[in-house]
Amino acid sequence: AAMHEFGTALLTRFSGTDEGPVTSYLGLEVSANDSYTHLSQASLARDILARHDMTDCNPCKLPMEPGRHLLDSDRPAVPDVLRRQKYQE
Repeated sequence: AAMHEFGTALLTRFSGTDEGPVTSYLGLEVSANDSYTHLSQASLARDILARHDMTDCNPCKLPMEPGRHLLDSDRPAVPDVLRRQKYQE
């Protein structure tokens, strides 16, 4: 009921059409029932991992061991242009 009222108010303020329940919005997966609305970015995360060839990576709580200090010698002397372009997309 509250979602219907929200949709009606939204369409009163902005032009649009009611095409039924929302299943995705701006990259978010949307599911709802009478008790709650659930938003998920799982498909967006999978797409990003695939774009950067990281689908086989293992999750970890910390990206590197605590106390690690990064040095200039830890990075390549010349940046990888293709990798940089991927991250800037």
